[in-house]
Amino acid sequence: MTKTVEVILSPAIINALSVTRVVGLAAPPAGFINNILSISDRVDFGSAAYTGATTLIFETADGTNIFTDAASLPAVADKESPGLKAQATQGVMGTTEAFYITADGVGASGDSTIYSRITYEQIQIGA
Repeated sequence: MTKTVEVILSPAIINALSVTRVVGLAAPPAGFINNILSISDRVDFGSAAYTGATTLIFETADGTNIFTDAASLPAVADKESPGLKAQATQGVMGTTEAFYITADGVGASGDSTIYSRITYEQIQIGA
């Protein structure tokens, strides 16, 4: 069964993302794997785009960059943006670990809220 989780990234959270990443998707229960099918972001533009941080990064617990979104932080209007695979293959990414959201730098300014949606399916291993 396909599920979607939405993570709300407020300006305060975004400004701290480079030093304090947030959980985008919790680790699955024992014996299961999360297959991440897609990531998309929606920007609710405030009055200023973010500077300093320009890319949202979706990564595994060990810091491996899996998806990126370079369009949402610098947006100057409401915007929908897909996360793009950082790896060469565009297939499903499966993990038994938590999945995190971070940024490539400190958001020095900006006041937009970003809604990150992670669509995934949970599959039992060895079933």
